[in-house]
Amino acid sequence: MVRKIGLIVLGTTLLFTALKAEGAGFQNPPQGTAASAQGGAFVAQADDATAITHNPAGLTQLTGTAILLAPSFIYPSTEYYAPNGQKEKAKETLHVLPNLYFATGSTKTNWRFGLGITTPFGQSSEWSKDGLFRYYTTFSEMKLIDVNPAIAYAVNPQLSFGLGLNYYNSAITLEAQNYYGAYGPFPDGSQKLAVEGDGYGYNLGFLYKPSEKHSIGGTFRSGFSIKHEGHLSMTEIPVALGGPDFKTSASLEMNFPNIANLGYAYRPNKRWKIEVDMEWIEWSWLEKMTVDLTPPLLPGLPAHREVVKEWNSTLSPRIGIEFRPDANWKIWTGYVYLPTSIPDRTFDPSLPDANAHIFCLGFGWEKKNLAMALSQEFSFPEDRKIAEGGAYDGTYKSFNLITTLNIQYNF
Repeated sequence: MVRKIGLIVLGTTLLFTALKAEGAGFQNPPQGTAASAQGGAFVAQADDATAITHNPAGLTQLTGTAILLAPSFIYPSTEYYAPNGQKEKAKETLHVLPNLYFATGSTKTNWRFGLGITTPFGQSSEWSKDGLFRYYTTFSEMKLIDVNPAIAYAVNPQLSFGLGLNYYNSAITLEAQNYYGAYGPFPDGSQKLAVEGDGYGYNLGFLYKPSEKHSIGGTFRSGFSIKHEGHLSMTEIPVALGGPDFKTSASLEMNFPNIANLGYAYRPNKRWKIEVDMEWIEWSWLEKMTVDLTPPLLPGLPAHREVVKEWNSTLSPRIGIEFRPDANWKIWTGYVYLPTSIPDRTFDPSLPDANAHIFCLGFGWEKKNLAMALSQEFSFPEDRKIAEGGAYDGTYKSFNLITTLNIQYNF
């Protein structure tokens, strides 16, 4: 029994260490090719169905009915270099982020309606089960779906407003290895936290066009909280320590940030558009996460724990350019600087975030009822050097490729 108590305390400590990484998730790339190829500088343009996400007021620029499928494909690469010369590479996995939009409205009214089903936060990271981080994290994943009905109204040809409601479903999985060698010649075991929950929010937007050459757009997306419910399980426990399995109920509560965007677009003629945006994300709202185990693993152990995050709010500049060589083609390019929100003191290898420079390009084609487009983002995070005197000290080097595809049919 004494050994089993020691085992459970050990497993719980490792779990809370792993939770410092994945709990907040992170923001995914801009949805849709026009936005992603322009570095997200799309708030003052917002002239396709993805306006539901980027600026719902932009829906008033659309006519008829459109269905848009806009999946993104992310291929991340991260390498870790320890102070003692050891190194490890995270598993390279292709992540697919599905995004679907529907927009409709009659030209006889000033109202437009839309529905977006998107993945604004999420992705995953995976390290080897026999690697340097195995007792802290081996797998971290968040899957978050946003169901976003939206409505827009044109006050006049110059000014429009939009409103959207958001239903979020989030599922989090965290895994790590357990060390049993302190109790005898035992191999490692595994632990897993799997929880799921729901939350609600809203998004607002305006679009103002004082003339054909100028437009100003702004949006606000509310933060939201989700209390996830599920289980903590430990497997492959040696029989001598009370194994082989252990399971208890668990809950994880976390906050997602408020997001605000402001953009200005200039059109010197009908072929060119140049836009500059600023995006503010209130990551400081994520000061901590709370974890509850019901009932406690053992009498005397706390059922409630707080995991410190203390992330910083960020301000991100973006620039996007659109060129239309003829009526059927569009060419885009853009740049965005993404400062990291994660301070060194709460950094974790399951989310090896760093300041990033992202260069973007893409093209689109449309004819009659069909439109297709492709964009490519090249993300160059700066080397992240951690020297906090802990297990995560070292240098993290990353590179990410993000491809987005649009297929749209207009009725």
